[in-house]
Amino acid sequence: MPERIASYEIVGELGRGGFATVYRARDTRGGPDVALKVLRAGEGGLSPDDLRRFRREIEAAQAMDHPGIVRVLDASPDGMEPAWVAMELVEGEPLSARIAREPLPWREAVEIVRDVADAVAHAHARGILHRDLKPSNILLDREGRPHVVDFGLAKLVVHGSKLTKTGQALGTPAYMSPEQARGEVSALTSATDVWSLGCVLYETLAGRRPFEGETDAAVVVRVLLSEPPRLQVLRRDVPRWVERVVRAAMAKRVRDRYLDAGAMREDLDRVLRGERPRARPPVALQRKLLGAAAVACAIALPAGALAWPLGGEGNPGRHSPSSGPEDEAEVVIRRARAARPRDPRQSSELLGRALGLRPGERGLRHEKAECLREAGEWLAAEAEFGALLSEDPSDVRARLGRGLARWIGKQAHEEGLGDPVEDLRAAGEGLAGRAGGLARGILAFEARRWDEGCRELQEAAEGWEENFVRGLVRHHAGEGTPDDQAEAIRLFDRAVEVGPAVALVRYERGHAKELLGDLAGAIEDYGKALEVNPRLAGAWSNRGLARAARGDLAGAIEDSDRGLEVDPRHAEAWISRGVARAGRGEIAGAIEDYDKALAINPTLADAWHNRGLARAGRGDLAGAIDDFGRALEINSRHVEAWINRGLARRAKGDIAGAIEDHEKALEVAPPDSRDRAEVEKYLAESRSRLASK
Repeated sequence: MPERIASYEIVGELGRGGFATVYRARDTRGGPDVALKVLRAGEGGLSPDDLRRFRREIEAAQAMDHPGIVRVLDASPDGMEPAWVAMELVEGEPLSARIAREPLPWREAVEIVRDVADAVAHAHARGILHRDLKPSNILLDREGRPHVVDFGLAKLVVHGSKLTKTGQALGTPAYMSPEQARGEVSALTSATDVWSLGCVLYETLAGRRPFEGETDAAVVVRVLLSEPPRLQVLRRDVPRWVERVVRAAMAKRVRDRYLDAGAMREDLDRVLRGERPRARPPVALQRKLLGAAAVACAIALPAGALAWPLGGEGNPGRHSPSSGPEDEAEVVIRRARAARPRDPRQSSELLGRALGLRPGERGLRHEKAECLREAGEWLAAEAEFGALLSEDPSDVRARLGRGLARWIGKQAHEEGLGDPVEDLRAAGEGLAGRAGGLARGILAFEARRWDEGCRELQEAAEGWEENFVRGLVRHHAGEGTPDDQAEAIRLFDRAVEVGPAVALVRYERGHAKELLGDLAGAIEDYGKALEVNPRLAGAWSNRGLARAARGDLAGAIEDSDRGLEVDPRHAEAWISRGVARAGRGEIAGAIEDYDKALAINPTLADAWHNRGLARAGRGDLAGAIDDFGRALEINSRHVEAWINRGLARRAKGDIAGAIEDHEKALEVAPPDSRDRAEVEKYLAESRSRLASK
């Protein structure tokens, strides 16, 4: 270690890379301590490209002025040996060291990458690409603020700098975009840095890189052909909107990514504010043939570097000459099919690995998409089926698959899904047997043709989806009728037997139990649904309502808040919290929650009805009557709205109006229900008052 370079006294070594060492140095002229980066010649000395890249790092850093980018303070003159640059010293540690201890809390991770994206956006605005963003090039100061370093591979777009030739991939393989891994230098844009930012965010949350392998070549193959494991599979507490940002940043096609780091930063700000990001999940691309991927890797990596990775569980040398990728694929496929009934998420991941060994095999792609649907990954399933249909629009099986993903996903309140009707209609017309009957039964359900739906679904009762849809038909066709709810529960029981990992089935069964008054059973089912999928906001809100009905108002508010963490725009969770707050006497807070629910979805009859109750509780009878009326405009069979508007009218002295509303309530109340008995009592009282006038 040298004692002094130029006017800088060396204090100690901070780190070293491929061709440079970074020291902590004291400025003998009285300035602050600096990070002194000194070029280190190898056996063959420094090449002209090494020196040019070093000068380019200095030039790039001097062109920027941002608190999140380490500043250049001084540099050696051209031709001086050793070449050096003095940079702002950041007291702290690299992000890589922080991740090595444990994954970061999701909000902290998003805040860090948001700040990094802001710094990179500053570079992009000046025509500078970093091209080597990774956790070790992000320094965290003592307050946890990130600072980007090492613009050694930066491309000065505004100056047209091109030190790399087409076919030469520079950067770190695990963080390279597909176009960068292929060595397509002319294709590199700000979206290349966006990909790396997505990789960094993924790693901060997962504690592992999105693409791993035993060799650089193996990593590149996975970058080109595979999708990383879903974040929400690795960490259930990561909100789905964070996952959406990561997926948009790491889309294989440049056109599907954020345009630049600024656009990504804006979406991360939205996520931190509890708002939905603007990015849509990218549609999956058709996988490239293995031969094409191998050619790409051979171009991008040094000769002899390519070694096909066998799933990360060994290396080619451990297999007999007769074994190979085909044998490995068979093993993975068998494991995937065995895992599917109990854990469709794991099955989809295993099938993804099998597709890495057998790229483009449609049967496996169908299976993977179906597993994603069974796991409740509706958007991912829609994208997978969509990719199959883009290649073959006549694939009726994919039509049914996408239609089911869209329709069942909408029952789970998933946003961003397309309209399922066209797909289901095509499947109903093109498929015979139970598959076609399932599609036609759903369409009848959507049209509220209950009897027709039951007939179509009668023979389609083999899988969890068929039993689930049949149960939904009975559950909604006679909502409030005990016999229908009991039959719905029986069908949901069968669906749970066939597909125990499907959270939505348990969620709907819980709702049916709730309607039958079995609040303990409902709470248990909602809890089991949340064990499988803690991102099911509807299960949080419904369990909150059931807890409120049992008097557990603190638990109800806790569940509602958890649902709102998952999806701040889940209107039913705002309703659930409003009910609990009203039960605690917090009427103003309850009205505020109902207002938020109605701002999200003004067609929710229960929100209008509950706000009417809260207004009545404050003595605002006119406002309550108006809200009950709005609920009845949306749902003319809302028994409670008829009952409560009648009571509010009677309290205002409108006895005739009260009688009219309670007679309507009798028309729509289920036979032998508690509501009918109450309404008959109210009617008798009102008629008696009217007669006494």
